[in-house]
Amino acid sequence: MFESNVKMNFKVVPQRILDDLVCQKCFRYLSVLPIAITSEGQTCGRCIIPRMNTKNQKPFCLFEGNFSFEKVYNIPVGLLGYASYNSSFPCNNRMEGCMKTMKIEEVEEHEQICNYRQTLRCILCSFSGSGVQMINHFKSFHKKFYQNQGSMTLTHNNGFKDVILYLESSGLLLFIAVSYDTEVRLISLEVSCISNTSSFVQFAKILFAVHGEKIQMGNRVEILSEKLNICKGQNYKISIQVNDTHFMDSTGFHCLFKLLTSCDND
Repeated sequence: MFESNVKMNFKVVPQRILDDLVCQKCFRYLSVLPIAITSEGQTCGRCIIPRMNTKNQKPFCLFEGNFSFEKVYNIPVGLLGYASYNSSFPCNNRMEGCMKTMKIEEVEEHEQICNYRQTLRCILCSFSGSGVQMINHFKSFHKKFYQNQGSMTLTHNNGFKDVILYLESSGLLLFIAVSYDTEVRLISLEVSCISNTSSFVQFAKILFAVHGEKIQMGNRVEILSEKLNICKGQNYKISIQVNDTHFMDSTGFHCLFKLLTSCDND
């Protein structure tokens, strides 16, 4: 026997693959062994091990290759292609700022000591977790409220209120709540930054169009906010008085929220 001086190359699992490598119990990445197919779907070792200890059972683990052909397992192609001992996984606290990647056997220990850990609370139910967990939770339980375009609609049907979890193109994760007070004709937006970022100045551009019409140059009102010092944990409130008669008589609005690095960006 001898030790090789050649270092094994670990490939980082791409984000498009990670989106399918999610535990259906805790909504973290499938990056802690054993990984099993259960009645709840793909389940990670964080959730499986406590059950094994109480029920004295060993689950079907995708990594160990002990396939049973007596049952049909719904194994994603992405899982077989990337989830291996030669893969490198990001930390589940990456939305909070942790940039560390690691082998699968290192993930669980790192998560217990990661300095970026924080707990976010869902604005629609009692769920709590990290930014990654929150995104996957919204995709599973509040899909229509998860956005990467910042689009919201205010009508009688939703009481002129809407709320979204918005993953901005730069990687910022924001909770955005918008409401319209029909009596005083005031639109209010509350923006909460929940992902880690170095503090930097941006502008919020909000486009409004009458419900039922596309947001385009001829029928929209464009609002540019004052400078926003974007950083984690900060909340911002933007209020807009509606005086345009075209909007005052409408039955609802479309609202499109964007962040700009300068006030003259489109």
